[in-house]
Amino acid sequence: MTLPRVSFVLIAFRQEAYVEAAARAALAQDYPNLEIVLSDDGSPDGTYAVMERLAADYAGPHRLILNRTGGGKGTLAHVLDATARSSGELIVIGAGDDISYPQRVSRLVAEWQRTGAQAVFSAFHRIDDSGRKLSEEAVLAREDYDPAPFFTPHRARQIAGATAAYDRRLLDAIRLPEEPIFAEDYFLSLVLGWRSGTAARIDDPLIAYRIHGGAMTSAGEDLLGVEAFEQTSARSAAMTRDALRAFERMVRQQEGIETAYGHPAKVRLDRIKREIEYLDYRARWLDLSFAGRAAASLRLQGRDQWRWALPRLFGPRLLAIFKQP
Repeated sequence: MTLPRVSFVLIAFRQEAYVEAAARAALAQDYPNLEIVLSDDGSPDGTYAVMERLAADYAGPHRLILNRTGGGKGTLAHVLDATARSSGELIVIGAGDDISYPQRVSRLVAEWQRTGAQAVFSAFHRIDDSGRKLSEEAVLAREDYDPAPFFTPHRARQIAGATAAYDRRLLDAIRLPEEPIFAEDYFLSLVLGWRSGTAARIDDPLIAYRIHGGAMTSAGEDLLGVEAFEQTSARSAAMTRDALRAFERMVRQQEGIETAYGHPAKVRLDRIKREIEYLDYRARWLDLSFAGRAAASLRLQGRDQWRWALPRLFGPRLLAIFKQP
């Protein structure tokens, strides 16, 4: 049986201190029919120089491609640009500060073939800045922003981008939005929901996700503390809001994806509009006064939104006091 061609796309930006370990983990994959794209998003540091050195020294079995973008156009643009340089049927994404376990590609391919899903993602371990494993427990990414209620029927699920692989046909079908999209996994989750696609999850950890100052989106309060976690949460909400805005415009204008891709589901634009307002509140609440937070809260809808907002009306410092054991 011929194994499908797979591309491991390692995307990096300002990760000079970590990218060598991430790239060596990609090169150590046990999947045989593999090409590896080392792609830097215009980093101002030595990230690309590390990639160049590794490529020059590599003498292994995998095809190796170097890529560098102009930067500043968002993570989705970087992923699509690097994918365009590749030839794999499945695109495995790796971040320049994470470590993929040797069996990662093989496991993703097996699940992709078994399920026929257009995206596959997995659990992960958390490691600290030095690479020390923080626990043996397998972690599943937080699913704060469930895309399923936006569609009828509810086919969508939130993809964990740091651990994800995508069917090439999905990425090739997308036309890049005008604005930068940094929450590329959420955007792709939305597109799959719209086109009646599916995403499969592997509950075993296939990567080590590094927790450090520049990459905290999957860290929790137990590692960051309340105030730092709230700042991270606000940044995540802003990126998710921007992705949802771009998706809303795509649906309204019926553009941005090849019309022959998938089968369109019914999109609940009213729910999307309310979610954008809520995400905007979450993105800005640290900068609002108490009066501003209280006024914005009056527009919230549903138990989950109020459950998030009420403990935070008085700001992160008081929230931290309330959460002390």
